[in-house]
Amino acid sequence: MNIEIKKLSANDWQIFKELRLQMLKEEPQAFARTYDEVSKRTDEEWKENTENEEAGILAVWLDGKLAGMNGYYYPERSIVEIWGMFIRKQFRGMGLGKKLMGEIEK
Repeated sequence: MNIEIKKLSANDWQIFKELRLQMLKEEPQAFARTYDEVSKRTDEEWKENTENEEAGILAVWLDGKLAGMNGYYYPERSIVEIWGMFIRKQFRGMGLGKKLMGEIEK
């Protein structure tokens, strides 16, 4: 089992868009924003969301397959806010969410 975790950059905005829209469509009760609201964003807005120095989006791949993501934001140096944790259904129960959280703790 090969796990790769990467912080997304502006060049990776399509990965973020794919996962964010999937999570809002499949698990709408778990998030504050709706699929309809977020799906109207422009490509430029998606890019802006991936290039914030005080925030980030980590994506995780399992054996080369995109499995999920976790967003985070540092409102202060010692505080981190987690948003948008999502693991695709077929990858749940494998500890990937825990690994994402561990990367943020580092």
